Amino acid sequence: MTAIPKTAPFDDEEIELLNRVVGPATPLQRAWLAGFLAGVEATEGHSSALVPAAPPAAADTSGVPARPWMNASLSPDVRADLVLREMTEEEKLSLVFGWFETDFATKNYSETAEARAGSAGYVPGVQRLGIPP
Repeated sequence: MTAIPKTAPFDDEEIELLNRVVGPATPLQRAWLAGFLAGVEATEGHSSALVPAAPPAAADTSGVPARPWMNASLSPDVRADLVLREMTEEEKLSLVFGWFETDFATKNYSETAEARAGSAGYVPGVQRLGIPP
């Protein structure tokens, strides 16, 4: 059980209450709670909310990544805001450009193995953030 440290910005009574709730929570429950709190913060207009990219190293995540934008109980706008905060500029740009899926010798381009033949374009997604192609 991971305890909330005494250095947290809460009084002793609040820390005790948080430890009773968060301490025995599963990694999945902690990830959900992190997403929920980030969503609450984002919907109340606090754009500088701190949203961790991953659970603290001390937490036993058992392979469950912290991806609050995958929380379907949040609004689409909140989820989009959360994932955009985590994306690099290169990742954002990769989602607005689709590769035409055919060989195109004049541009020295060959179709990618992942794309569907004859498609209008292929967008690779962002695997790191759980965004599929």
